[in-house]
Amino acid sequence: MTALDMLLLILADTKLYPELRSVILAGYGRGGDFVHRYALFGRAPDILAQQHLPLHYVVADAQSYVYLTDARPSKAVGSFAPLKDTKTCPTYQDYPYGLETPNNYTRLTAGNVARLNYSERQVTYLVGGGGAGQAVDQNCGAVMQGKSVKDRAINYDAYLKSSFG
Repeated sequence: MTALDMLLLILADTKLYPELRSVILAGYGRGGDFVHRYALFGRAPDILAQQHLPLHYVVADAQSYVYLTDARPSKAVGSFAPLKDTKTCPTYQDYPYGLETPNNYTRLTAGNVARLNYSERQVTYLVGGGGAGQAVDQNCGAVMQGKSVKDRAINYDAYLKSSFG
């Protein structure tokens, strides 16, 4: 993420790129995972915003998502609740699936800062029909989000709508 920060700061240099009007950061699959997490934790976007250089994020067929609360999909479709028995997945709240135990980069923007960042950033999520197969990421934190890439995307969309409007 630091490397992307540096690249974006170079692109924001109006002396080098005087005609640049916006930047689109897109990723598919694991790249979608990265773009999603950068939308939450990236530092350079704040500087680009001050320079009136919009940054748009496109997340396509991501394997998993960062949940901003301890709620996860429950058995009732479209409902979310904290995990009752954390023995099955004690790390479900850990980064990269939640906000606990952030890495060195995300530590500086974890928690409420990530929530505020996310609400300010323009993120588009895409999921294709081929995303109905089993997801590659089988970590328990990811599995709690759904069985397939498509299920995880649908659940995350419903989560965002129910949690943040």
